[in-house]
Amino acid sequence: MKNSEARATIVTCYYELRDISQIIEKNLLDSSNNYLNRYAIIRACGAIESSFKRILADYLINHSNGHIDIEDYLDRIIIKSSTNPALTKIQQCASNISKARGSKYTKKIESINKIELSSKKAALSSLVADRNSFAHGGTPNTSASRTLNYFQQAIFFIKILDEEFSS
Repeated sequence: MKNSEARATIVTCYYELRDISQIIEKNLLDSSNNYLNRYAIIRACGAIESSFKRILADYLINHSNGHIDIEDYLDRIIIKSSTNPALTKIQQCASNISKARGSKYTKKIESINKIELSSKKAALSSLVADRNSFAHGGTPNTSASRTLNYFQQAIFFIKILDEEFSS
């Protein structure tokens, strides 16, 4: 990935999710596992959300000709706002920033094998649904190891976004 901040976020999250999965595997009956599983869901979604927003904000900042007001605005509107990292929202943000690049982003995504794409979309959707469930008082039962698997599949969308917007 070209965007170093997004890359660092993804890598750090991957290792953290892997470590959480290993902790749980060593202590399968520990009562804190449910908390660790739910933390993993929030952590994975947060990493994807902050990565996609960082890539798009940096693209705009790099094209703002150093206008501080624009950079401050982007920081408030993109980086500090709360947005679930659903694929449709990522695509919408990308297209709102650049119709041409947003269109290329969507075409690149849709160019992969349909079964693989379906799996990646389902993984991202599951992360978002689990995050929303937990955030609104639900009790998602997704394990940290499954969350790690979802995360590994979902970062595909961030890598493609990075290819298209981190030039």
